[in-house]
Amino acid sequence: MRFNIIEKLVLLLLPLFVFAENAEIAMVIIEDADKDNYSSAVKTCEDYKIQYDQITIPKDGYKDNIENLFYENVNGNLQPKYSVLVFPNGRVSYKDGKTWTSAITDAQWDQIEGYARNNDVRLVFLNEYPSTATGTKLYKACDGSDCKFDLTHKVIADEQNLPLGDTVNSVNLVVNENIYHVPAAIDPTQGMEVIPVMYFSPAEPDYPEQTVAAVTVNKNGAKLIAFYMAFGEWSKESSALNVVWLSWATGKDLKHLNGGSYDSNGALQDAASGDVKSNSLEIVFVTLATLFTILATLF
Repeated sequence: MRFNIIEKLVLLLLPLFVFAENAEIAMVIIEDADKDNYSSAVKTCEDYKIQYDQITIPKDGYKDNIENLFYENVNGNLQPKYSVLVFPNGRVSYKDGKTWTSAITDAQWDQIEGYARNNDVRLVFLNEYPSTATGTKLYKACDGSDCKFDLTHKVIADEQNLPLGDTVNSVNLVVNENIYHVPAAIDPTQGMEVIPVMYFSPAEPDYPEQTVAAVTVNKNGAKLIAFYMAFGEWSKESSALNVVWLSWATGKDLKHLNGGSYDSNGALQDAASGDVKSNSLEIVFVTLATLFTILATLF
């Protein structure tokens, strides 16, 4: 009898342990990266108790097959480990002298896009720079000190194409000299569907009209979202937009990601006001309530 009770208890608790151990998201960062380049995304996941794995790429490159980082061997079959890959510092780049260089080769980026394409995985690029990789270009060509990437813009979401877009527009997010941001324009190439999902408001005289702040891209089935702005842990705008990319990348509301009752709209609104609420106590409460329910059922 005692064995049957323990056996039932283990079986009923098993989903909780599986939920806690399996990470759906991988953060891919450069070796020795400045923590500011990825701390915002990490903090959001930790605040809301969302499991993630951190994958570090050496500056001299990953010498093995890069797909090995994203697959696992299950009974002799390769299975995808993650459904979301996040690149918090753009193209996993580091500064080599005066030039920014990606530690991932073009061929390896093709493999990563292939992983996304073949496994319905979504790619998230924060602190991205406009380029052919995302079907974009600088709105205004510039070089060095001529670039005006520190002007004040309101962030405007396309409510039809961006999850939580109506909430983004209701909380008045603004970027300025405190957040590096790069106004972009659409410049798609063949085989690429590019949709602007977020804009920077005009800033006269350099930017007389709305410019592109973020896009979603479909590259022959590989789906990604790219934000042309830095994400800083100190920035409430960054904290709010972290909730947006989480919703887009997972296709889930926040409460379904962490087992709590705190939804994405509420999290975005609180983050935009600078009042981020951790889910730690709520998760503990839900777990204890589940345990008491199980024990009541058994006894």
